[in-house]
Amino acid sequence: MKSVCLGILLVFSISSAQYKTPNTSPSDLVITKSKLGTIVPVDVSPRDPPPKIDESPQFKGSPPSYEWRFKAELEVQNTGSRIINSIVWQFPLIVATNPEKIFQTYLVRSNKKIRPGETVKVASWIKGAYLKELRKPQRAGLLQGHGEIKFVNYADGRIWEASTVQH
Repeated sequence: MKSVCLGILLVFSISSAQYKTPNTSPSDLVITKSKLGTIVPVDVSPRDPPPKIDESPQFKGSPPSYEWRFKAELEVQNTGSRIINSIVWQFPLIVATNPEKIFQTYLVRSNKKIRPGETVKVASWIKGAYLKELRKPQRAGLLQGHGEIKFVNYADGRIWEASTVQH
Protein backbone atom coordinates (compact mmCIF):
# COMPACT_ATOMS: atom_id res chain seq x y z
CA MET A 1 0.00 0.00 0.00
CA LYS A 2 2.84 2.38 0.85
CA SER A 3 4.51 1.66 -2.49
CA VAL A 4 1.25 2.43 -4.37
CA CYS A 5 0.88 5.78 -2.56
CA LEU A 6 4.55 6.58 -3.17
CA GLY A 7 4.14 5.69 -6.85
CA ILE A 8 1.09 7.95 -7.22
CA LEU A 9 2.90 10.80 -5.47
CA LEU A 10 5.95 10.32 -7.71
CA VAL A 11 3.85 10.32 -10.92
CA PHE A 12 1.96 13.42 -9.76
CA SER A 13 5.15 15.33 -8.91
CA ILE A 14 6.76 14.42 -12.25
CA SER A 15 3.69 15.41 -14.27
CA SER A 16 3.29 18.73 -12.46
CA ALA A 17 7.02 19.50 -12.75
CA GLN A 18 6.94 19.20 -16.52
CA TYR A 19 4.46 22.09 -16.81
CA LYS A 20 6.13 24.58 -14.47
CA THR A 21 9.80 25.46 -14.43
CA PRO A 22 11.58 26.61 -11.25
CA ASN A 23 11.21 30.24 -10.13
CA THR A 24 14.49 31.55 -11.45
CA SER A 25 15.28 34.22 -14.01
CA PRO A 26 14.18 33.34 -17.54
CA SER A 27 17.68 33.05 -18.95
CA ASP A 28 16.24 32.40 -22.41
CA LEU A 29 14.21 35.63 -22.69
CA VAL A 30 16.09 38.92 -22.57
CA ILE A 31 14.64 42.43 -22.64
CA THR A 32 16.83 44.35 -25.08
CA LYS A 33 14.86 47.61 -25.05
CA SER A 34 12.09 49.16 -22.98
CA LYS A 35 10.29 52.33 -24.04
CA LEU A 36 7.77 54.67 -22.44
CA GLY A 37 5.83 56.63 -25.07
CA THR A 38 4.51 60.17 -24.72
CA ILE A 39 1.33 60.63 -22.70
CA VAL A 40 -1.34 61.93 -25.07
CA PRO A 41 -5.02 62.84 -24.85
CA VAL A 42 -7.31 60.80 -27.10
CA ASP A 43 -10.78 62.09 -27.95
CA VAL A 44 -13.29 59.44 -26.88
CA SER A 45 -16.38 61.62 -27.22
CA PRO A 46 -19.49 59.87 -28.49
CA ARG A 47 -20.14 60.83 -32.08
CA ASP A 48 -23.34 62.75 -32.57
CA PRO A 49 -25.61 61.51 -35.35
CA PRO A 50 -26.15 63.86 -38.27
CA PRO A 51 -29.26 66.06 -38.00
CA LYS A 52 -32.44 64.81 -39.61
CA ILE A 53 -33.81 66.63 -42.62
CA ASP A 54 -36.87 67.97 -40.79
CA GLU A 55 -34.84 69.28 -37.81
CA SER A 56 -33.33 72.71 -37.56
CA PRO A 57 -29.52 72.70 -37.79
CA GLN A 58 -28.89 73.54 -34.13
CA PHE A 59 -25.80 72.29 -32.39
CA LYS A 60 -26.86 69.76 -29.76
CA GLY A 61 -23.50 68.02 -29.42
CA SER A 62 -21.94 66.87 -26.22
CA PRO A 63 -18.69 68.41 -24.95
CA PRO A 64 -15.51 66.58 -25.88
CA SER A 65 -14.29 63.83 -23.58
CA TYR A 66 -10.64 62.79 -23.41
CA GLU A 67 -8.85 59.67 -22.25
CA TRP A 68 -5.15 59.83 -21.37
CA ARG A 69 -2.89 57.14 -22.84
CA PHE A 70 0.71 56.18 -23.46
CA LYS A 71 2.31 53.36 -25.38
CA ALA A 72 4.56 50.93 -23.51
CA GLU A 73 6.95 48.93 -25.69
CA LEU A 74 9.38 46.09 -25.05
CA GLU A 75 11.86 44.51 -27.38
CA VAL A 76 12.61 40.95 -26.27
CA GLN A 77 14.94 38.30 -27.59
CA ASN A 78 14.49 34.54 -27.20
CA THR A 79 18.01 33.28 -26.53
CA GLY A 80 16.85 29.79 -25.59
CA SER A 81 16.00 26.69 -27.61
CA ARG A 82 12.24 26.56 -26.93
CA ILE A 83 9.44 28.44 -28.71
CA ILE A 84 7.61 30.98 -26.56
CA ASN A 85 3.86 31.36 -27.18
CA SER A 86 3.15 34.37 -24.97
CA ILE A 87 4.54 36.54 -22.21
CA VAL A 88 3.02 38.51 -19.36
CA TRP A 89 4.96 41.63 -18.50
CA GLN A 90 4.50 44.63 -16.27
CA PHE A 91 5.37 48.25 -16.84
CA PRO A 92 5.82 50.31 -13.65
CA LEU A 93 5.88 54.13 -13.80
CA ILE A 94 8.26 55.89 -11.43
CA VAL A 95 8.74 59.64 -10.92
CA ALA A 96 12.49 60.27 -10.51
CA THR A 97 12.01 62.82 -7.72
CA ASN A 98 10.62 60.03 -5.52
CA PRO A 99 12.22 56.81 -6.85
CA GLU A 100 11.07 54.59 -3.98
CA LYS A 101 7.43 55.25 -4.90
CA ILE A 102 6.03 53.41 -7.89
CA PHE A 103 3.21 55.54 -9.19
CA GLN A 104 1.38 52.79 -11.05
CA THR A 105 2.15 49.34 -12.45
CA TYR A 106 0.44 47.93 -15.52
CA LEU A 107 0.20 44.23 -16.34
CA VAL A 108 0.15 43.30 -20.04
CA ARG A 109 -0.27 39.96 -21.81
CA SER A 110 1.33 39.71 -25.25
CA ASN A 111 0.32 36.69 -27.33
CA LYS A 112 3.27 36.65 -29.67
CA LYS A 113 5.10 33.54 -30.82
CA ILE A 114 8.85 34.05 -30.35
CA ARG A 115 11.05 31.45 -32.00
CA PRO A 116 14.57 30.65 -30.72
CA GLY A 117 17.01 33.41 -31.70
CA GLU A 118 14.20 35.78 -32.70
CA THR A 119 13.88 39.37 -31.46
CA VAL A 120 10.39 40.90 -31.43
CA LYS A 121 8.64 44.04 -30.24
CA VAL A 122 5.57 43.86 -28.05
CA ALA A 123 3.53 46.94 -27.21
CA SER A 124 0.36 48.00 -25.47
CA TRP A 125 -1.61 51.22 -25.10
CA ILE A 126 -2.04 52.00 -21.41
CA LYS A 127 -4.81 54.34 -20.30
CA GLY A 128 -5.71 56.10 -17.07
CA ALA A 129 -7.29 59.36 -15.93
CA TYR A 130 -4.37 60.27 -13.63
CA LEU A 131 -1.89 60.12 -16.55
CA LYS A 132 -2.76 63.78 -17.22
CA GLU A 133 -0.97 64.61 -13.94
CA LEU A 134 2.17 62.78 -15.12
CA ARG A 135 2.58 64.81 -18.32
CA LYS A 136 4.53 67.56 -16.53
CA PRO A 137 7.10 65.18 -14.96
CA GLN A 138 7.41 63.40 -18.31
CA ARG A 139 8.16 66.65 -20.16
CA ALA A 140 10.77 67.44 -17.49
CA GLY A 141 12.38 64.02 -18.04
CA LEU A 142 11.44 62.81 -14.56
CA LEU A 143 9.01 60.03 -15.49
CA GLN A 144 10.58 56.64 -15.97
CA GLY A 145 9.13 53.32 -17.01
CA HIS A 146 10.64 49.94 -17.74
CA GLY A 147 9.37 46.49 -18.57
CA GLU A 148 9.68 43.40 -16.39
CA ILE A 149 8.82 39.86 -17.43
CA LYS A 150 6.38 38.15 -15.03
CA PHE A 151 5.38 34.95 -16.92
CA VAL A 152 6.68 33.10 -19.97
CA ASN A 153 4.39 30.53 -21.59
CA TYR A 154 6.33 28.05 -23.70
CA ALA A 155 4.93 26.07 -26.64
CA ASP A 156 5.66 22.79 -24.83
CA GLY A 157 3.29 23.74 -21.99
CA ARG A 158 5.92 24.87 -19.50
CA ILE A 159 5.45 28.14 -17.65
CA TRP A 160 8.12 30.31 -16.09
CA GLU A 161 6.88 32.61 -13.32
CA ALA A 162 8.82 35.41 -11.63
CA SER A 163 9.12 34.67 -7.93
CA THR A 164 9.64 38.28 -6.83
CA VAL A 165 8.99 41.74 -8.21
CA GLN A 166 12.15 43.15 -9.76
CA HIS A 167 12.85 46.90 -9.55
